[in-house]
Amino acid sequence: MSPDFDKDLAFTNIKAFSTLETQAVSSILTLVQIDDQSDSETLELQTILAKAAITSLYTQASLRIKLMVIAAFQPTKKVTESLTNAKAINSFLLNRGLDLTSLTKYAAFDEVRLLSNSVSHNGYVKTRDPLCEVYGWHVGQLPGHKIINNFSKYELASTELCEEIKLSLIATLSKLK
Repeated sequence: MSPDFDKDLAFTNIKAFSTLETQAVSSILTLVQIDDQSDSETLELQTILAKAAITSLYTQASLRIKLMVIAAFQPTKKVTESLTNAKAINSFLLNRGLDLTSLTKYAAFDEVRLLSNSVSHNGYVKTRDPLCEVYGWHVGQLPGHKIINNFSKYELASTELCEEIKLSLIATLSKLK
């Protein structure tokens, strides 16, 4: 940490960054009628919107987490640029005494992370995907219907994890005072 580090400013920034919302993504999903008997065009639209929604939700939560970490610790530009994924951010925080994976809300959010990665890279759940082993998804499953039906759960998990991280960062910074 730099000698001119302003902990009060860090607290303020963490609170400000934690107020971002995912309302736009939620409202997009309400445009699609959820029905097991939907025609193929509706099912395709559901799948496209579900992929966009889960990817957007994960990206937004990841950005919130990264911004809170930057606000809290004010790392160098080089370090900031290296915080590109959950593994890098967790490693950075581990070195400062905070393990994201040990937070109570992390496990619920992990499904969002895995879904986002799966649909971003494959479009479906692939073989040996942790989604199958841990969360009951099936190999080859298209995520549309299930993501839409569970989106409020995923949204809540993302919001709760960000809140828990915010509180943990504040506690960690308080120890530094």
